[in-house]
Amino acid sequence: MSANDTMSPRMCSALIILHTNSEFRKLQAFRLMFYNGILDCTLLICNVYGGIIAIWPAMNTHLPYLNRV
Repeated sequence: MSANDTMSPRMCSALIILHTNSEFRKLQAFRLMFYNGILDCTLLICNVYGGIIAIWPAMNTHLPYLNRV
């Protein structure tokens, strides 16, 4: 289990708490933390897809030994 597998549920639960708690929503620092977390999750998703797109052609054409790894 990688760090991303364990961090994603924790990040989502923290974002839900920051968004649903009215005391946190009033403070600007917590709003910035919420938007930063949303951007972080978006960046994580984009990097995962970018990594798959970068490795996929190499697995199929140039480096067939990656299929065995």
